This record gives sequence, C-alpha cells and structure tokens, in this order.
Amino acid sequence: RAPTSSDEQRKTSRTPSSEGRKAMQLATSRRLGEWVLFSIAIFIISSCLKGSEDEHAKVVVFSDENGASGVTKAPEAMKIAVMISGQQSRFSYKEGLDLLAPKALRYLFEGGFRKIDNGTEIGINREGNQTRLPSRRVQIDVFVTLQQGSIGAKNWAGVRPLQPPYEEGAFSTETIRKFYIGHGADYVQVKHVASEEIEKDLSSFKGAMLEKHGQKWWNTHMDASKFNKYGNPFLGSYAMFYLRHRAFLEVIHGERTRGGNSQYDYVLTLREDNCFMSVIREGYYGKLIRDLESSAAKINSTQHQQQVIVDHVCGNGGLSDKILLPNRMAASVLFGENYAAHIRNMELFMMTQLRSEVFYAAAIGGQHVPRGQLDKAYGHMRGMTRPFFRIDVRWNEFSPGVIGPCTPRQYWYCVVRYPYSSNRAENRRVMHETFQAMHMRMCPK
Repeated sequence: RAPTSSDEQRKTSRTPSSEGRKAMQLATSRRLGEWVLFSIAIFIISSCLKGSEDEHAKVVVFSDENGASGVTKAPEAMKIAVMISGQQSRFSYKEGLDLLAPKALRYLFEGGFRKIDNGTEIGINREGNQTRLPSRRVQIDVFVTLQQGSIGAKNWAGVRPLQPPYEEGAFSTETIRKFYIGHGADYVQVKHVASEEIEKDLSSFKGAMLEKHGQKWWNTHMDASKFNKYGNPFLGSYAMFYLRHRAFLEVIHGERTRGGNSQYDYVLTLREDNCFMSVIREGYYGKLIRDLESSAAKINSTQHQQQVIVDHVCGNGGLSDKILLPNRMAASVLFGENYAAHIRNMELFMMTQLRSEVFYAAAIGGQHVPRGQLDKAYGHMRGMTRPFFRIDVRWNEFSPGVIGPCTPRQYWYCVVRYPYSSNRAENRRVMHETFQAMHMRMCPK
C-alpha cells in the first residue's frame, strides 16, 4: 500500500525533535544528579552520626583532686590475661570467686561502675560519686590449664585434700568456661594436660642438664637432704612450673587469635586452689597496676622494663609463688615464652634449693644466687610486694562423712603473722569473717 499523509504524520509524531531529545536528556541528568546528591547526603549524615557515637564512646567526664572538672578521651582498653594452672583434682574454682561481686573478675580490676549520660561515659565509684580520673575499660581473657589425674598420697599441707564435691561434669571444659564467662570474663580457654606430658618434659630437661653440666652437677642439686617429710619437692614444683609455662603458651596463642597480634598488658597468675577474700575493694587490682606503672615511670625507661607484683605474705624465705601479677615482658621471662626459656627457668630452679619461693626471689630480686650466675634475661626484673587478699582453699574430711572447704594451717598462720594491717586483731577478724562467709575452717593436721 502506498503511504498516505496520515502515515507520515504518525511517523513524525513518534520521532522526537532535537529539542525534545535535549530536554529528555536534561531531565534524566537532573534526576540522576538529585539521586547522587541524596546518596551522598545520606552517607555524610550516617558517617557523622557514627563519628558522634564513636566520640561519645571515647569521651569521659572527670574531676581532679582540686575539684576541677573536664572532659578527656578515655584510655585504650587494658588487656588482662588471667592464667590459672594446677591439678584438676583440687581445682576449687567456685570458692575462689564466689565471695566477690557477681562479675568478680571485673570487680578486681575496673575502677568503678559506669553509666551513660546523654551519650557520655562517666566513671562512677561504688558510693555514686564521680571518679577523679577516667575509668579504663578492661578486657579479661581467662586461660585454664589443668593436670589430669589424682593427687599423690604425700603433699605439702598435711592430710591429703579431696576433689571438690561439685556436681557431675563440673570439671568439663564447657562448665568451667561458662563459670568464668558468668563471672565477667570476655573469653575463656580450658586445656587439660596428661601427667605423661609433664613426665616427658621432665625427662627432656634432665637430659639437657646432664649434657650441659654432667651427672655430678645433677646429683649435687638433687641432694636428698633438701627433701622434706612430704617427699621430693622438686617433682611437685616442676609440675607447677611446667603447667604455668604450658598455660603461658596458650596466652601467647590467644594474643594471635584474639587481639590481632596485640599483646596482653598484664598476666594475673593464679594457682588452682586460689581464693580471693571478701575484703578486696572494687578495682583494687587495677590500683596495684596503676601503682606499678607510676613507680616505673619514675625510673629510667631502659631499666626495669620487666615489672611484677607478688604477694607480701607466705614467702617462706623467698617470694610467694601463690599469685603473681607481671606485665607482659616479665611474664615472658618468668613463665618461658618458648622451650629454651622454660629450660632456663628450670635450671635456675635447680640452683635455688629446689624451692619455688627461692626461685622467684632469685629471678625477680636477685636474691640467694649471685647475680653473675643468672642469665641476663633476669637482669632488668623489678618486683613489688603488695597485699593480694587471697588464701589457699582445699577440701578435707573433718569427721567420717563430713567434708568441707578449709585452708591449710601453715597458710592461715602466715597470713596472720604477716598481716594485711598492723592490727593483728583486725587480721583475725577479717579471717574469721572470710571463713564464716565460706563456711570454711582450718584444715585438719
């Protein structure tokens, strides 16, 4: 069919003119520009809001000694590794924390309660007053390393302690993990070590010492006259040192997996039978760290970079091995960051009367062993003794069928003999209240 004039009109109407095409392109560009600007505005607003939230999270209101108030950025979080090691069969972990606040681990370190006021974090102490300095957030990771098996017939504290009569499954990895999470831990790792592993390590150490020093040196330092009525102290102490070394290796692994290769600041080191006393004030262990850092700041920065706090009681002629609070550098030395460092520590232990308290006195304070005989790794160690407000707890049978928690007499008496205050009656009152709260007494002879 030949095209008509109406066909030409329809074709012309469907084909936009050059002016129409420009108008459409302009409208499309305008809409696209508006969408881009809208997206940018949303991004800027959300970024500002996020930045505001971040700043609020970092800002702390405080008042100084003179009553002047101000605003400052909160310090970075302090990272604490709590390292617990010992025998599973006397792991009294429930008694160890139950005398403190529900979030016991945080109670030890954090300086005060916190509240948010219009997005600003304010440090508040337990009396409800503003703190003088910003509260420092604390990350607490717990590493538990336990030796499997039963306790030997001979031990250090008189009668043989019993395994705590907890519920079935109380010593499983998951139960222990949940317990410490419930008491304020951010992360918990539990490892069980077979006795054969410790025996193998001891055999390897003996071989290394025989190769380095010979049989005479070994026999001299293993002199039977150094052993007390409970048997050879070397075996039990070696297990303690190895378990601490093993636990510290887990701490190092935790640094790589938990903190992006960021090291912990301090390593609170406990025995399996540790019990904190109810007289500890909130944030007391955090105050110990602040005192240590303040003291370190007054000396040459190149000296004494390895800092450690030990308990001022129950040293038994050396320094107490019950509880230690070293900084990360000191922990590497005291617990051995690798096998060679562990062997070095055990060699020093052989040279210090086979007594762990004397070992720590030598490693930390240079006592008992001439400094020239010590490895240079111990040369910059600096120690402070402070009250830790803790005591040992065991389970014993007091009469047929009657068992309960108790503390060995020798440790009870050394706590009273080297008091937390100058008033001995006050110390006895504190101990009595602690025992009442725990339904605990002195262990039978």
